[in-house]
Amino acid sequence: NKGAVGVSFMFNGTSFGFVNCHLTSGNEKIHRRNQNYLDILRQLSLGDKQLNSFDISLRFTHLFWFGDLNYRLDMDIQ
Repeated sequence: NKGAVGVSFMFNGTSFGFVNCHLTSGNEKIHRRNQNYLDILRQLSLGDKQLNSFDISLRFTHLFWFGDLNYRLDMDIQ
């Protein structure tokens, strides 16, 4: 049940991409969460189709990434 949805558009010659995702949770699952991110970068079909060989971080002038990333800070409060 993890994945992403995205939308993109051009405005005044500038490309914008927006991604909303839900990554794997759990402090012990950092590698799986990082893999979720890499899979989304490579597989999400957005933007100029001629640039599909590039991950989505290289397809836009501005890329906004939102969602439940599930990264946590584990610190003692003093």
